[in-house]
Amino acid sequence: MTKEIKDCVVEAARIYMAQKGISQNELQSRSGVSYLSTMMNGVYTYKNSRSGDIGNIPDKWFQKLADYIGYKIQKDYWPTVLTSQFKTIVAELKGAKEDARIRMIIGETGCGKSYSIDRFRKSNPKGTYVITCSGQTCQSSLIRRILQALRMDCKGNCDFLLDRISAEIRNRQLAGDKPLIILDEAENLRLPTFKAVKSIYDYLKGQCGIVLIGTDQLLDKLEVLSKKNKEGMPQFYDRFSSGLRYLRPIDRTYSEFLSTITLEPGLKELVLKICRSYRSLSDYMEPALRKADEKGVMLTEDFFRIIHDLPKA
Repeated sequence: MTKEIKDCVVEAARIYMAQKGISQNELQSRSGVSYLSTMMNGVYTYKNSRSGDIGNIPDKWFQKLADYIGYKIQKDYWPTVLTSQFKTIVAELKGAKEDARIRMIIGETGCGKSYSIDRFRKSNPKGTYVITCSGQTCQSSLIRRILQALRMDCKGNCDFLLDRISAEIRNRQLAGDKPLIILDEAENLRLPTFKAVKSIYDYLKGQCGIVLIGTDQLLDKLEVLSKKNKEGMPQFYDRFSSGLRYLRPIDRTYSEFLSTITLEPGLKELVLKICRSYRSLSDYMEPALRKADEKGVMLTEDFFRIIHDLPKA
């Protein structure tokens, strides 16, 4: 990576910090970029603390910084497409953040939910806390992940830590932040974790936006828990269903993505056959376009099949 490119990345980072109102320390903490302070001073070398040798800061840290702030260094083979799902998610997240609303956003697997969340977080880093839920997420792990997002100590029992989370978010709201908690893949939450979210909501109503995003399994799970009259669930379901938003079904012609790409009929037919979502479309097309460009060849059906090991029937 040339010095000129590194200079451009550093300048883009300065602009990003100014636009987002965040400090250099905050950017380093959020991006995970090592040597950021040195890089921002225009010095692209470091001294090995053990040997005393001077070495170049690895290019990967400039690339990681560029990726975080949305600055493109390398050719973008699969640029962002503003699908209806993307627009809806971003609009709902913005509204929830600005007005401390609750939302429950339901969409198909692979329609771009996590991608849209990540783009929103990078554009609105201050006060935006994203927690990705998994099948192993229990009450204590959810609380720990929220504390980590807030950069707080994780010691104490669940009740104590929930009080700390609520108090800290309230303090940040009073200091001028517009806090927003986003729970991605929320269909993986279970009764104890829903109760933890309810506790935070009850304490911070009107002061912090809370958004649950997941597939229709999230809605099914909440309906079952509510019908079974599980503790607090009828109230939880009632509150969050008032903020229910459905995303449009995936357009499986993928016209918004493929309209700017010339594909021979056989390849287009193959792509439409094997791709089930926007995510799988990206997973197939981006590496194929990259490889074709690197080799200086047209992206044909045969080349596509070779890249992805897809033999003809």
